[in-house]
Amino acid sequence: MHADDKLRNMTWFHGASSIAFMVGAVMSVSSAHAALMVYQGQWNNLTFGSSGDAEIGLDVEGDDAAGYIDLDGLVFGSVDPPALNFLATMNPDGSFTVTPIAGDPVFGDVTGSRDADGNVTITTANLPLLNGGSMTLSGTFDGITWDLTYVISAFGQEEFANGTLVAVIPEPGTLGLLVMAGVAFRRRGR
Repeated sequence: MHADDKLRNMTWFHGASSIAFMVGAVMSVSSAHAALMVYQGQWNNLTFGSSGDAEIGLDVEGDDAAGYIDLDGLVFGSVDPPALNFLATMNPDGSFTVTPIAGDPVFGDVTGSRDADGNVTITTANLPLLNGGSMTLSGTFDGITWDLTYVISAFGQEEFANGTLVAVIPEPGTLGLLVMAGVAFRRRGR
C-alpha cells in the first residue's frame, strides 16, 4: 500500500474496550487496532534564523507504520513543502526502519531509522532545492518527544546550515483528537 493511501485510511481508531496509549516508543496495540499519534513543535535554522511549525504523525498497526512529517515555513529558504509521507517497519524492541523514499521534489532521497535505545537518524541526499546537497537529522524519539538536530551540507560546505526540530504530543484538548474507549477519532483536517 502506498503511503498516501495508508494515511487516508488511518483516521479512525477501532476499539471496543481499550485505549491505545504510547509507552516509550512502543505502541501496545493488537493487529486489530490502530492508533495515530500526532506530535507538534517547531523547526529552527540556527544558521539563517528561519523557523516554522513542525508536525509529525505516526500510525502504528502491528509491525507496520505510516506517517508524515509536515514542516511549515520557508524550508531550505525556499518553499513551504507538502508533508513528506513515509512507511516504516516496526520491531518488537521499539526500533523501526523507514522504507527508503527516492526522488521527493523537496527532500530528495530519504532514509531513516530508530534503534531500540531511541536514537534516530534520518538522512536526505540529492536535495533538489540545494543543488544536490544533503541533510542529516539525528537525536532521540522516546514516544513522547522527537528531539532532533540537523546539519545541511550544500554548495561545497560540509556545514552549510544547522538547526533543531522538536515535536511533542500536545496537551490534551489542543489538537482536536478525541480518544476514548470504543469511540472513533479523526485526525485534524488539513
